[in-house]
Amino acid sequence: MRRMISVLLVGVVLTLVLLAAGCTKKTGGSTSNAKEVVATVNGQIITRGDLDTRIADLKAYYGSQGLDFSSVPAEMLAMLEEDALEQLIQEALIAQAAKDMGLVVDEKEINDQLALMKASMSKEQYEASLKSQNLTEERLLERMRFAFLADKLYRQITDQVEVTPAEIRQYFDANKDSLIQIRVSHILFEAREDTATPAERAAAKAKAEEAIKKLKTGADFAQMAVEMSGDPASKDQGGLIDYYFTKDDPTFVAEFTQGAFELKKVGDFSQTPVETFFGYHIIKLDDRRDSFEEMTDQIKARLENEKRNDVFGDFYEELEGKAQIENKLRK
Repeated sequence: MRRMISVLLVGVVLTLVLLAAGCTKKTGGSTSNAKEVVATVNGQIITRGDLDTRIADLKAYYGSQGLDFSSVPAEMLAMLEEDALEQLIQEALIAQAAKDMGLVVDEKEINDQLALMKASMSKEQYEASLKSQNLTEERLLERMRFAFLADKLYRQITDQVEVTPAEIRQYFDANKDSLIQIRVSHILFEAREDTATPAERAAAKAKAEEAIKKLKTGADFAQMAVEMSGDPASKDQGGLIDYYFTKDDPTFVAEFTQGAFELKKVGDFSQTPVETFFGYHIIKLDDRRDSFEEMTDQIKARLENEKRNDVFGDFYEELEGKAQIENKLRK
């Protein structure tokens, strides 16, 4: 259940609502009885029409991620239907709880958020995003209202959560190695495994080795990156990847992360080329955050988030335990 209700926890990034699925109104696409009752939540009815629309939305979302539903097994479709109905039940419980607490959504906040979304993309991109996710602007606003309402409820329930300095220190001492953050620059000698020949890979490695020799004699790393790097996203910034990451961060391929964390002092650079799928890299350590003082805010935020999620999870499980729920699809 904790996994399921995570979709309702705050931290709903509203700019992603545009890419999320969901609605509570029938918009077509099913030959089943739209008025058939598939579940009730404290007397509130969820119809087959509601469920069919949620399933259509989920299919549109997963389809945009590359999943072809024309060839998926029946068991997966059944699971999709179960998950869709579970979402609708959860959302009904959340909305009911928020209403019981007198929580309401500020329409101005919603309209302001929608305006920000539209400003972040062209009209064509906005309309294409809606279409690809089986949404209209009206239904997008409906999803945003629920997100704002869930956010208000979450904050109401978890407002008293606190993290003590002792807890922060204890977490730091127990997890320091995984908390260390670094920022690096790199020079890429590109030779992708899927397109380069063995000879081209060998040539790229030789160029990287020659560049390392020049760096050891005092060549400027940033200038060399501008002149030689095959990474267009960073070369004009002297190879800088302006992003702090940990050992467990999935942003980069494992070989790159491992090569970066082998550098111990700011200013150190790879003494041998770091091989990845993309070719060969020379990595330079630009900054390292590893002190308790530097990590205090990060740890506090993480612990607060974990505690809030636990508190809200307990609240939801109690809410669900007291609710009168009839799921007509559950065997």
